[in-house]
Amino acid sequence: MQALEQRRRIATLLIVFILPVAFWASLYYTAGDELTQITVPTVDGDVKMFVPVKKSYPLDLGLMAVAWTMAVVSFFSESGSAEKDRRLVLCGYGSWQILLARLILLTAVSLLTSVIPLSLFVPVLSPKHPLMLWLSLFITGLIAMEIGLLIGALIPRSTEGVLIIIAIFGIGMSVQGKAAELFPTYPARQLFRSAMFADDPLVLPFVEQELLILIALIIVTLIFWYFRIRVRRF
Repeated sequence: MQALEQRRRIATLLIVFILPVAFWASLYYTAGDELTQITVPTVDGDVKMFVPVKKSYPLDLGLMAVAWTMAVVSFFSESGSAEKDRRLVLCGYGSWQILLARLILLTAVSLLTSVIPLSLFVPVLSPKHPLMLWLSLFITGLIAMEIGLLIGALIPRSTEGVLIIIAIFGIGMSVQGKAAELFPTYPARQLFRSAMFADDPLVLPFVEQELLILIALIIVTLIFWYFRIRVRRF
């Protein structure tokens, strides 16, 4: 049922997939080749490296654009589906089963949204660890998926929900320094940098942090969706 619902929105999904790729390409090819210093996490600790400007902030913003894509797709999968889900509850399904079905479908979509940018990043950026780069993209998609589902559980109307998603990820794109560490996709961004530039990338701590964030978001989303679609029997 979830898959059939998304099939009706195929044109919207295609546009949403294309937008972050176009956004990253415009940033990458307009940035300069002069060197700038960035901090790269490695197994032996953080290392200062000089890289071309086009391989510094455009990468972070490109990763955030992928997250925005997945958040929008997830929001649309849940926005406006409360009445359908209530009918499923009346048929005997639990709210956790409905959310689980949505999570399975969206995880497959997240896999797709991680593979498409990877097919562009690898030949253009020549990362040192392509597999770790894919892992960072996939984890980013999963976190953004839950953010989109949570907003869909809180805000029923699509216009307000999309505006909030734009605001959240707009802030995520612009925030810097210590404040950036508070954003849910920050560990995935660090993994992305490590996979790009480090000879010995640091992987496990970032994956663990993102898994904890993902579990917390799933629990919160389930609570709000339960109260949203519960049916009072008199």
